[in-house]
Amino acid sequence: MKKAISFILTVIMTLVLIPATDAYSGPEYIDVNENNWFYEPIMYAYDEGLMMGVEEFRFAPHSVMTRAMFTTVIFRMSGEGITGGGSFPDVNAGTWYSDAVAWASYAGIVGGYPDGTFRPDVPLTRAEAAKLIVGYIRYKDMIPTWDSSAPSSFADESRIPSWAAEYIEELRLTGIIAGDEQGRFNPDSGLTRAEAATVITRLHKMMVKLQVTDGIVCTYPTRDGVGYVLGAQDLYYGGAGVSSSYAGLKLCTVNGMEMLCGDPDGRSVLVKKTVGEGNRKGLVPIPSPGDGNTITIWPELFNIPDGYTVMRVGYAPAGDLHITISGGSDAYHTISPVTAGGINQVTFDLSDGSMTSFDETSTVSFAVDGDISLTYVAFFLSEDDAAGFDYAKEEPYIGERHSIHSEPNELDSETESEFNRIADSRRDSIVECSTDIDPETISGTCYYVSSLRGDDSNPGTSPDKPFETLSSLYETKAGGQIRKNIVKSGDAVFFERGSTFYPEFETNQSGNFCFDTASGATYGAYGDGPKPLFTSGVDLSDPDMWEETDYPGIYRCRELFPQKGDCLTYNDIGNIIFDDDMWGVRILTFDAALGDGVMAQDCGLVTNGRDVYSTSGIEMKNVGCMTGDLMYFQDWHTGELFLCSPDGNPGDRFQSIIASKKGSLVRGGSDAGTTLIDNIACYYSGSFAIDFTSNLIVQNCDTRYVGGSLQGDGVTDLTRFGNAIANYGDISCVEIRDCYVDQVFDAGLSVQTNSGQMRNITFTGCVIERANMSVEIFNGNGSDSPQSINLFVTDNIIRYAGYGLGCTTPQHERKGSFITGKQSGYANVSEVDFRNFVFENNLCLYSSYQSVMDTAIARGEHARGLILRNNIYVINGDWGYHLVAENNLIPPGAYSKAYYPCTEQYLTYLLDYGIDRGSQFYVYHGSRFVGDDEGVYRFPEIRQ
Repeated sequence: MKKAISFILTVIMTLVLIPATDAYSGPEYIDVNENNWFYEPIMYAYDEGLMMGVEEFRFAPHSVMTRAMFTTVIFRMSGEGITGGGSFPDVNAGTWYSDAVAWASYAGIVGGYPDGTFRPDVPLTRAEAAKLIVGYIRYKDMIPTWDSSAPSSFADESRIPSWAAEYIEELRLTGIIAGDEQGRFNPDSGLTRAEAATVITRLHKMMVKLQVTDGIVCTYPTRDGVGYVLGAQDLYYGGAGVSSSYAGLKLCTVNGMEMLCGDPDGRSVLVKKTVGEGNRKGLVPIPSPGDGNTITIWPELFNIPDGYTVMRVGYAPAGDLHITISGGSDAYHTISPVTAGGINQVTFDLSDGSMTSFDETSTVSFAVDGDISLTYVAFFLSEDDAAGFDYAKEEPYIGERHSIHSEPNELDSETESEFNRIADSRRDSIVECSTDIDPETISGTCYYVSSLRGDDSNPGTSPDKPFETLSSLYETKAGGQIRKNIVKSGDAVFFERGSTFYPEFETNQSGNFCFDTASGATYGAYGDGPKPLFTSGVDLSDPDMWEETDYPGIYRCRELFPQKGDCLTYNDIGNIIFDDDMWGVRILTFDAALGDGVMAQDCGLVTNGRDVYSTSGIEMKNVGCMTGDLMYFQDWHTGELFLCSPDGNPGDRFQSIIASKKGSLVRGGSDAGTTLIDNIACYYSGSFAIDFTSNLIVQNCDTRYVGGSLQGDGVTDLTRFGNAIANYGDISCVEIRDCYVDQVFDAGLSVQTNSGQMRNITFTGCVIERANMSVEIFNGNGSDSPQSINLFVTDNIIRYAGYGLGCTTPQHERKGSFITGKQSGYANVSEVDFRNFVFENNLCLYSSYQSVMDTAIARGEHARGLILRNNIYVINGDWGYHLVAENNLIPPGAYSKAYYPCTEQYLTYLLDYGIDRGSQFYVYHGSRFVGDDEGVYRFPEIRQ
C-alpha cells in the first residue's frame, strides 16, 4: 500500500499540474540573481554544460557574444566529436574554440567571410545568431514545434536584412528568439550572453522534446549483456532464397528450427532461414524505397561490440549497390554485388582500409535501382549464445529484463478513488473556469454579443451595448448563408456568460451552424455566470409535442425535420438525449425507406443507456416494428420523427428531451492566421461541436453530447460521425488545452487530413470522457513521406472511453479507445507517416475495449510511429486490450491487427520493445459497468 500511496502522490504532482520549481546546481554568480529574467535560462544552460561564466563567479549577462563563443555553445549542445572541417587562417589549432569552429564548418553551420577568415572575436548580431541556429536545426534534421504565443510579425520587420529574413521568420514561429517589449527583433543588435542562454535553453528543451529521430531502434542484449542481436524490427530478411546465399555457412538446427550458422571471420554469425510469411515471427519490413531512393541504417544503433564489423546486405535488383558513408571522409562507394543462390548481396567490413574514417557517428545509406531487402543477421559472442536464441518463440530473446514495470497492478479501491478524485478536480476546474481574456490585450476591434440583454440596433462594441444575435457579426445572403464576416484578424468577439445561442446560418449540405470564425480573431466570454452556450439542440420535452400513432407505444413528434433541397439528411437527428443520462437507439434504413424486406442498419448505438439492443435483425415494414424503449426513426422525406416509448408519452416520462440536429456549432476555415477560442460551451450537436480546417487554439471550453448524424446522403453512405473538437486539412498548428469533453459519438479531440500535412498538434491538460475514440489522429493521404509531424498528447485525463454516448459501434465490433492514430491509403501500413508523435503523462481510466488502436507503434523512444511513455492505464484485465496495433509486433499475419492484452507476458514483451516505458498499468476484472458482458457499455452514474 505504501508503494501505491507514494505513486499516487507522484500522479497528483504530474496530473494536477502543480508547478514545480527547478533546482539548479550552478554557481552563485555575483551578476545573476533569482529576480533576473535571465536567471533560469542561465542556470539551465550551466547545468546542461552548454554555457559557463566568463570567470568562476561572474557570468557577464549583458556582454555581447562573439562568433567563437556562440559556435562553441552550439558545438557543446550537439554532443558530437570532430569529424573534419575547414581551416581558417585566423583560427589557430589548440585554441578553446578551434574544435567547435572546425565541427561547425564541416556541418555547414558557419562559414567564413569573403576574405576566408572566421573572425572569432567579432560580436555576433541577433540576425547572425538566427542564421546559425537555423543552420543547426537543419543539420540536426529537426522540425521545430510551433509556439502559440509567437507574434504575428516583428515591429521592425523593415530593418531585417534580406539574407536573414527566412531564418528570423522560421525562428519567430518557434519562439526560440523573441522580440523585445516593443515587439522589435533588433537584427543589428549584439546578442547578449543572457539572450544567448535564453535562446540555447529554448532550443535545447525543444531538442529534448523532439528526441524522436528516424532510424533509431531498440536493441536486444543477450543474457550476458555483451553480445547483441540484429533482428526483430532492425533488419528485414531477404526471402526464401537466403539459405543458399551465404557460401561457407552451414545449415544447422537450433530448437527445432533450421538456421544458418558459421564463423566467417572468427566471430559467430547466425542467420535465420526465412521461408514465407509464416516464419516471420513478428519482423517488420523496411518499406521498399523504389527507384532512386535510399534506405538509411545507423550502425551505432545496433550496439555491435568492438570487433563485430561485418555487415551483409542482400538486395533484389541487379546492378551496383551504392553505399554512402556520412560522417567520414570516404563519402561514396560503389561495390559490385556477388550473386549467390539467385540473390544479389554484398559483404563489407566497416573497419577495412576502404572505410578507415567510419565511426559510430557515421551513417550508411544503401541506394539501389529498385526495391531493397536487408538480410536478417544476428551477431553472437559464442555458439552457446547462438543456440540460446530461440526463434521458435513469439518474441525475440531478450535476456535480462530491463523494463521499469511489466506486471499490471490489481486496482484497489483507494487507488481508484484517488485517480477519480484527480479527474473530477481537473474537470471541475475547467468547467468552472472564470478567467476571461482581457479586452485590453486585443489589438483590433472588440465586439460584444448577449442573448440576455443585447439589441441588434446597438453598436455592439461595448459590454454595455452588445448585439443580441450572432447574425449581427455578418452580412448574409437571402436564406441565411454568410456573405461577409465583419470581424477581421486581430479583432475579438466576446459573448456574455449565461447567454444561449442557436444556429442562425445555413450551408448547402451539412446543416445549420451558430457562427463562423474569422482567421486570426479571438472569441471568448465576458461577465459572470456559466460559459456562453452554443447549441443546435431542439427541446422536445413538452408532452404536447408528441402524439401517439396507430401503433401502440410509438409516438410521432409534431416538430418536423424536413430535408433541404436535394439533401435528404440536412436536418438529420444525430442523437436524442433523455434527462442527460439516456439516449435514443437510432434506427437507420437506406433512404429512410420502410416496407417488406427492409432491414435496419446496425451502424450506431445499440443501447439506450439502460437496455441493450441489436438493431441489425429488425425488419422495418413500418415504424411499429420498433419494440425497444427509446428506439427512434426519422423519415427525411416527410421530416417526421418517431419514437418508441412503451411507458407512455415521452414528454410525461422525462424532464428533458433534447434532439441534436445535423450541423457543427462553431466553424472556421481560413489559413491566414490562428484563431483563438476561449471559455465557451458547446452542447447538443448532431455533427461537430467545434469544427475547423485551419490553425486553431481552443482553451477552457466545455463540449458535451456531440455527434451521430450521417456523414453521407443516407442512400449510398450511412456513415455516422461527430467529433467534439476537430480540425481537418493541411494544418500547421493546433493547440487544444484545458478543455472538457463528454459524451461524444465519435472522437473527442481529432485532427485529420486526407491530402495535406499536419504539423504542431498539441492536446494538453484536457479531460475527455465517454467518447468512442478519445483522441484521434487520422492521416489518409497515403504518402510515403512523414505527413503528421510534431504531435503531442500530454498531461490529459481520459475516462470511460467507449462508454455512454461513446458506445457507438455495431454489435459485431467493440471499440472504445484512449487514442487512435490511423493511417489509411497505404498498401502497407508503415511508421513513415508519423514523426514526433508522443502520447505521454496521461491518466487513462476505464476503456471498454483498448488503450491504443490502429496505429504503427514506435519501438523504443526514438522512432517513427506513436511513442508511448509515462502514462497510467486502468483497463479491464479480462477483455480489455492495451494495444490493437497495425504493425504486427506479434503477427497473426502480414499487415493485419495484432491484439495485446494487459497481462504480464504481453506488457513485458511490449516494454522490452521500448513501448510505454515508465508507464503504470492497473487492471480490474469482471463486469464493472452496465452492458459490459453484452459488448455494449454504459457508466451508470452521470456526472455534471
